Amino acid sequence: MRTSTSLQLTLAEGMAWGGLLRSHARLTRVLDAEMRAAHDTPLTWFDALFQLGRTPDAALRLTELGDRLLLTPSGCSRLVDRLEIESLVRRQSHPGDGRAIVVKLTARGRRRLMQLHSTHVAGIRRHFLARLSSDDLETLRGVWAKLLVD
Repeated sequence: MRTSTSLQLTLAEGMAWGGLLRSHARLTRVLDAEMRAAHDTPLTWFDALFQLGRTPDAALRLTELGDRLLLTPSGCSRLVDRLEIESLVRRQSHPGDGRAIVVKLTARGRRRLMQLHSTHVAGIRRHFLARLSSDDLETLRGVWAKLLVD
C-alpha cells in the first residue's frame, strides 16, 4: 500500500479518486431518474426500504437506519416522515428500550420494495455491470475489501 506525505495527489491518484466520485454521482443520478420515472419513487426511498427489508424482522432502530443510509439523525427522521405519510413504514417504540424508536416496514412498504427492486437491479446491470468484465469485477471486489476494513 502506498503512503505519501505530499500535500498533492499524483495524476494517477487524482484520477482514481475523482473517477470514484464522478462514477458514484453519475450512477446514483441515473438510477434515481429511472426509479422516479418507473415508480415515482426516489432512490433514497428504495434504499431505506431495502435496508429494512434486509433485516429478519424488517425493522431497525432509527439511528441504525440513518447509519446504514449515511444520513444525519434529522435527515433520516425527515425521510422516515415521508415514508410514513405513504404508509410504507411505521415508527414504534423499541420493545427493550422505550426511549429508542424503531422503524418497521409495513406490508405496503414490502410490496413497494418488491416493485422497486427489479428496476434497481436492472439499472445496476445496465449502467454498471454491463460495462465491466469479470476480471474488472474481481478487481473491484478486492479494492472494496481493502477499503471497507476499519
